[in-house]
Amino acid sequence: MREPERKNMPRKAAGGRAAHDVGGLTLEPIDRSEHDVALWQKRTNAMLVLLRQKDHDTGPRQSL
Repeated sequence: MREPERKNMPRKAAGGRAAHDVGGLTLEPIDRSEHDVALWQKRTNAMLVLLRQKDHDTGPRQSL
């Protein structure tokens, strides 16, 4: 069986690892303490709330 074609480019400065390839590296523990909600989290939550409404308009906007 042949090697699958690589779809990402290895980084020279990271010893040939791809951007998110951290397997086997020694890293700091993950901080699981409570933290303030980030702005992107608030915006994502607001969009989900609006999209979950059953009566949201999916058509083109009409001028008032």
